[in-house]
Amino acid sequence: MILVVNPEIIEDVEKVVINHDKLWKIVPSDVEEVVVLALAKKSGRKLEVLKFISCKNLSSDPSMFIADPSCVIHVLTLCKTMNCVPMIIHSHRVSCMPSEMDRESMKLWNTVWLIISTSRRVVCAWLIEQDAIRRIEIEYTDSQ
Repeated sequence: MILVVNPEIIEDVEKVVINHDKLWKIVPSDVEEVVVLALAKKSGRKLEVLKFISCKNLSSDPSMFIADPSCVIHVLTLCKTMNCVPMIIHSHRVSCMPSEMDRESMKLWNTVWLIISTSRRVVCAWLIEQDAIRRIEIEYTDSQ
């Protein structure tokens, strides 16, 4: 399964707007690799996250994620119905930098990725463009 987002929709994204409190409510502190998909609306050069959907991680490796395909299909169907952009959110224990596996997956799943450092409670947003990774600013809508 490959996620195809029209590159023209996301190529000029400069900022991701997320609700800080809602994001951290869905991130358990005792799980190394969380898998969440988000539905976002594009507004100018911003992607505003409307909804977070937690997915079951099917990977037996605690430092890797494989999103449950039924969850992915559900989110993609919602995005098509709501005319929104799907985003991938997952966690690392320490760093919010994309791993080599993340970089390869970003080529297949062409959308904005949020990577959460669970130990540092930091979130980074990333987009791949012609094999180069670009960091995207995050704007929070609730108090931190």
